[in-house]
Amino acid sequence: MEAIKELQENLKLKYDPELFETLREQYKDTVYPAMAYLEIARVDVENGDLEKAVDKLNWVARTTTHIVLKHIADIRRARVLTALGQYDDALTVLKENEFPKEMIYLVEEARGDAYAGMGNKEDAVEAYEKAIKEAARPSDFLQMKLDNLGHPSTFEETDKDGESADRMAK
Repeated sequence: MEAIKELQENLKLKYDPELFETLREQYKDTVYPAMAYLEIARVDVENGDLEKAVDKLNWVARTTTHIVLKHIADIRRARVLTALGQYDDALTVLKENEFPKEMIYLVEEARGDAYAGMGNKEDAVEAYEKAIKEAARPSDFLQMKLDNLGHPSTFEETDKDGESADRMAK
């Protein structure tokens, strides 16, 4: 067990501010600094440094010219703000942006999480249902979130013969 912990520790990304500054200066007209900060923010979350992650995600959202990276940063920022209990701030981040259709299910899931954290069951259910509707394929994870709110199954899945199969056990 100790060997596994040691291996995990050795594999963790180490953030070197000096190296990042060099990357940011030498590659300022590329997506590399934004991509690096997205990765560093992920590591901050894994290490429990949520405030640091929010700062990095704010930087990406403010500075990148690559719209998809901005959207990714904003969705992640909303998730981290929700984890910090800053539900209104999370919802504001999601409302401030026009996300592409392909990302709406992620936005709605993040909205649902914020509403659930606030104890607003009705809006959480609405957001999760919209996320399920917008997702490319049914999500057991989203359905689990609805189930946790005491909401019945909202979608059906077809079995291998093309027959409709209720996803909830009867």
